[in-house]
Amino acid sequence: MLTVTSSAPVAGSSALIGSNFIIQAGGILTVDGQGNAGAIGSGAGATLGNFGGGGGYGGFGGNASNNAAGGNSYGSISAPVDVGCGGGGPANTIRNGAGGGTLTLTANGTVQVDGRLSADGNPAVLASGGGGSGGSLRIAARQLLGSGIISANGGTGLAGGGGGGGG
Repeated sequence: MLTVTSSAPVAGSSALIGSNFIIQAGGILTVDGQGNAGAIGSGAGATLGNFGGGGGYGGFGGNASNNAAGGNSYGSISAPVDVGCGGGGPANTIRNGAGGGTLTLTANGTVQVDGRLSADGNPAVLASGGGGSGGSLRIAARQLLGSGIISANGGTGLAGGGGGGGG
């Protein structure tokens, strides 16, 4: 059994196998921003001038205010296993958000989330950058319980940059 009581970031592509997983209220198990860096990956946001589109994965990335294209949607809806893509923008490694990582939880019994389980993309860090797309969360269990948050949201663009698509 794995019980998470506080923040527990894990490596960008991780698989955890056990009998039961419990993320208690206030606990966080996350691979946020552990995917592809800026403008990298199959759904990377494009760069046009000084603006970047958001990264895409499960959903399309948003276009920037100058129409720099958001990244394409790709991967599997029913069996998500890919990391998210980074948003576009000039100086690609610093003006945009990285995509979310990928996490698979396999439990013989219960996965209970009363805290937060996430693979969110990071927001852009500087003006005009695109946000990273959400990554992948895959849960295989006999029972899924709890009142917490499970998310693979895209990161926000900044000052005209496009937002990242969901994982």
